[in-house]
Amino acid sequence: MSSITYTEAPRRSRRDVTPISEKEGEAIEARYSQSLHHPPVVPPTSKRYIHAQMLWKEFLQFRHYNGPCLQHGEPIPSPGRLKHFMEWVFKGSVGLLTERMTLKTLKNTWYSFRTMYFRTTDNLIPPHIGTDVLSFIKTELRGKGLAKVRRQKALADALDIGWLLTYLWCYDIHEFRHPRYRVQLSFMLLLITYTGARPGTIIESSAYRGSNQAMRYKDFELIGLPTGPGNSLELILKVRFRYEKGNRDQGGNDHEEYKWVALREDRICRGRCPVSHFLGLAFADDIFVDLRKPGELKYLKSLGNNEGLHFRFKKTKQDMLIFRHCKKDNSIDPELSYNYNEASRDVAELGIRLGFRETLRMYNLRRGTANAIDGNAEVSPNQYSQLLGHAVKVMGESYISNISAIDVQGIINHESLRQDHIRMLRSMRLNLNPNAPTSLPFLENKAVLEHPDLVQLDADLRILEGKRLAEGDSLQLRQQHNNTIWKRKRLFVKLYQKARIQYRDISFELADSNKIRKMIENGENGVLTDKTKTTSESPLLKFISPTHFPDRFAIAVGFWTQEPHHNALPDASIIQALQNLCMPEECVNYYPGKLQSMAAVQFRRNLRAKESKRLNDVRRKAGLNSQSGQAVQSRKSISTHLKRHLTKHQSQCLWDKCNLQCASEEDLQRHLWESHSVTLKQGPFEPKFCFEHPECGWFTDEFNWEDHCEIHAKAPRRNLNLVQSYHMFTAGLQCPFCLNTQSLFSKQFTQFTNRGIFNRHMDVHQKAYRDRGPMKCPVLSCTSDLFTSYFELQIHFFDIHGLKLKGFTRSHGLRHSKLDHVHVDDEIEEEREFREDFAELALDLENQSEDDANDWTDVSVSDDGLEDTIGREASASKLCGRIKRKVMLDISSCKHQKFKSQRSN
Repeated sequence: MSSITYTEAPRRSRRDVTPISEKEGEAIEARYSQSLHHPPVVPPTSKRYIHAQMLWKEFLQFRHYNGPCLQHGEPIPSPGRLKHFMEWVFKGSVGLLTERMTLKTLKNTWYSFRTMYFRTTDNLIPPHIGTDVLSFIKTELRGKGLAKVRRQKALADALDIGWLLTYLWCYDIHEFRHPRYRVQLSFMLLLITYTGARPGTIIESSAYRGSNQAMRYKDFELIGLPTGPGNSLELILKVRFRYEKGNRDQGGNDHEEYKWVALREDRICRGRCPVSHFLGLAFADDIFVDLRKPGELKYLKSLGNNEGLHFRFKKTKQDMLIFRHCKKDNSIDPELSYNYNEASRDVAELGIRLGFRETLRMYNLRRGTANAIDGNAEVSPNQYSQLLGHAVKVMGESYISNISAIDVQGIINHESLRQDHIRMLRSMRLNLNPNAPTSLPFLENKAVLEHPDLVQLDADLRILEGKRLAEGDSLQLRQQHNNTIWKRKRLFVKLYQKARIQYRDISFELADSNKIRKMIENGENGVLTDKTKTTSESPLLKFISPTHFPDRFAIAVGFWTQEPHHNALPDASIIQALQNLCMPEECVNYYPGKLQSMAAVQFRRNLRAKESKRLNDVRRKAGLNSQSGQAVQSRKSISTHLKRHLTKHQSQCLWDKCNLQCASEEDLQRHLWESHSVTLKQGPFEPKFCFEHPECGWFTDEFNWEDHCEIHAKAPRRNLNLVQSYHMFTAGLQCPFCLNTQSLFSKQFTQFTNRGIFNRHMDVHQKAYRDRGPMKCPVLSCTSDLFTSYFELQIHFFDIHGLKLKGFTRSHGLRHSKLDHVHVDDEIEEEREFREDFAELALDLENQSEDDANDWTDVSVSDDGLEDTIGREASASKLCGRIKRKVMLDISSCKHQKFKSQRSN
């Protein structure tokens, strides 16, 4: 038997280190022995230690202590001083659930202080002193009002998530800043539900604000496996979590250091399928190397029992964020992540719109996952703790519901165990009321705005504005003014949310009482109720409109109402619709169809004008008398001449010897336009679009638009903000005051797509209504109640008609028009005021000239002075145009000089 000889591999040689003397070595060792080295901590923990240091320093100042404070090697404080410190912390605290902080919060404060003191001074507070202080907190301070209260932690189970996503896609009237937000929110909720992950591992955590650490496309892998029915191809999505608590992106081996979770297609309900959501986002961001469009998915097939199909991502796109923030211009920022504060606000508001009583938080989904997995025989304790990133003991204390999952009654009575009633009691849908109010009504809104702290801040804002105008816009005053504005905004949000929670709680309690009382009343009166029929109290949710948003409609139908194909990959039409919503470009108005170009409309008008001129030339050559009103020179003179006949109450058409007898002057105007292409309007009609009836398309005929406006003017809607009622991203804001005028129907039915223009329009009405006494709502179909001030009428507009007017909801804001001129020199200021006044005068002249030209009941003009009048109007119009252009150029120059003056100062 031959022997085998093993040769040892050569070891790598060490680098040469320069020798040092004994004194140098002792100095280095002494320096290292001076202080202990503590393990590193993450930024949120550092913030808690800094807060504990601040509390300790303030406490020593409170008791006028002049000794060492958090110095290295200082002696440990006495137990009495530590107990006094904890009592001082408790008495000066302000709690969220109670008047002061709770027992758990105070205990956590003590733990943070004890660790901070050891890390700062290298002196550890002995365990027996720590136990003594904790016993003092649990006994002495409990007797002084320390409450043992914990926040009620609701959990959302699978059925709650199904209701939530169905409402989000099919019935939610809210429109996000960008359509991609709806897809991101739906995908994020599914990831939390199916992985039990913390929200901060998916999007930017609030504890790491500004870090931009969130999931990127390199954290996902898409693989096709032959695991579908009949060995068909099934798409599997692998998700990697690099930002887990305690293992946050340490830079190690990506495949070994971090947790991966595999998610499969849900072919029973595509609305619950995370793979479909990912494909829509990936196609919108152009991630795939080999796939160009969703329609190519149908050509993919299984390779066999043992082969997988890997989808490659572009290397240049692997570091791209998948959950991204929307910029101010309504486009998706490619570099900024969707953060926790923004997502938690969107989720909470979604729960309120759906009708949950408890606040919907993303951790409710994580707790629902923990309760669903708990007790599953196929999941080991190690797998359970690995998935949720916690020890089993911690999960039992913080995540498992306080409602026991054991049917003790069934065990004792030897009955089959039930879980349906326990699951219902644990879920959020137990307290679901779709009729619950989502905003505060009139009186509650007024009470919030009249809060003493808000009133004081409003007074401070007025004082600061006066100082900025009188003393100059210094940097200190400007910062103080901006800080006061933000302070008011934060206070208003806090007060408004607190008042809304209280008001909603009362509404839920009253709803339960009303249901019981109604059942008793019906039973006593012998009224039989059919459970299958929908009662009048049930809300009538309107399904998403296919006319306004066809992409979202296709997704809603494909996700929740369409019969799925169990043996097929995701429908290409659904992925295409998701891709359309997720495109990062700026979101524009969703007008159905295409607008006829203004050039085409103007060309048609020019043809009609030329035809009218040709007819006039024929009459003039035939020797007709122009004084008889049968021949005039231009289109403008045609419209002016026709007005003269209409003022004589003539309803017979004399154009080209038509002699048609019309029923009214308005019918005669319609006949002239439709039959003879003659109109009283001198300018082209700008095409109009009705947001409430998009199926009508664009109105290019002024009389058809007038007829349509008559419908809205005679039967106005209750909600004048179509953003909240017709799934429009940018929809029509209607003026309530114009609905109550006696002008043309097209003037009464005014729509605004720009909130700034709408606010300026409402300011004009406010000046007319501000000094009036009791007033009614100008909307005819509204209440007949009287409002004592315009301010109360504004709140009524917001509560009842959905018009969020400026100045009374969040903050008065920075009024730039009053404060931006303070750096301008006196000469420039006088010139600016003169030019603004003159510009307003010129604009008034132009508007008056246009109104006179478009007025259907203009004063009569004599035949002799007809040409002079036309000449004067044309000269005035040209002069007004030149004046306006000159003034606008001068104002622009003045603004440029003002900007240079501000920069120099």
